[in-house]
Amino acid sequence: MKLVRVPAGPAKQPALGRLTRTQWGLKLLMVVLGSFLAAVGLELFLIPNGMIVGGMTGVSALFAHFTEMRLGLFLFVLNLPLILLSYRRVRREWILVTFLGLLVFSVSTLFLHPVPALLENGLPAALGGGLALGLGIGLVVRYGGTLDTLEMTNGTWKLKDAGAAYHGVMLLNLMILTGAGFIYGWEQAMYSILAYLLAYEMVHFAMRGFTVHRRVNIISLWPEDIEQEVERRLGRIAQYPQQPADEFEDNRGALTGEEDAGGARHRSRRTPHSFSYVVHFMEMPKFKAIVGAADPLAVITVEEQGVRRDGRPVN
Repeated sequence: MKLVRVPAGPAKQPALGRLTRTQWGLKLLMVVLGSFLAAVGLELFLIPNGMIVGGMTGVSALFAHFTEMRLGLFLFVLNLPLILLSYRRVRREWILVTFLGLLVFSVSTLFLHPVPALLENGLPAALGGGLALGLGIGLVVRYGGTLDTLEMTNGTWKLKDAGAAYHGVMLLNLMILTGAGFIYGWEQAMYSILAYLLAYEMVHFAMRGFTVHRRVNIISLWPEDIEQEVERRLGRIAQYPQQPADEFEDNRGALTGEEDAGGARHRSRRTPHSFSYVVHFMEMPKFKAIVGAADPLAVITVEEQGVRRDGRPVN
């Protein structure tokens, strides 16, 4: 069984001129809401409890700690240069949405700074902060911007050596979280890592449209075996691409090859066929195991974009 993972690219956004005033207003409203939610995660959960995350947000938190200046100031000042440098590389819509998001993010953290923390216990604060921060950032990214220009460098700037840039960002995040251990203590550093991982997952959850279902595409020489096992053990029905009925029957007929006297299957007699399933993310490991047992050479592609339970894409 061969597993193929479709990389998560920036969500396709319609051109600015094609949006109606209502759509544009909704877009900006969701960016403002996401930015404020991210600020709540930082100022009311993470920062008061000595927890920081990675990316430019973590760098800003370290600068604020050492200089005793407000976090909101560094969130805006440190992200602004990367926005200006990317001006000629990206669409103006991204610049506008990102600038608005960062402005609301920074002002909100300044406004919420005097407010006492909602939770003072380490684990609940890490969970609440990671959840709020991740969902907030994910909302902004889903609607065409970002709140952390460092984390979005690969997808936004389209660097030639994206792998090296990705590893560079990961190394920087490791240094930030290690620095948090020396500054706030290693227990808080562990909570910071938990908050970072939760925020990371929540960002992708929001980008997928707040859905827990994914489309899984399969290419196999033995689709009938996979269909039988998946339907028996998970109750899922395969979805085939639309094609004329006579062509579909011809293809299905080509897939019913015979076994020889020893029971060996002759793959050379069969035609690969493509079909898909809509799978809950919690069922993904079991689903892959079922497909792998039915056809070890099947090619599985998991789409990053979320879908509804009936298979329709999330708008």
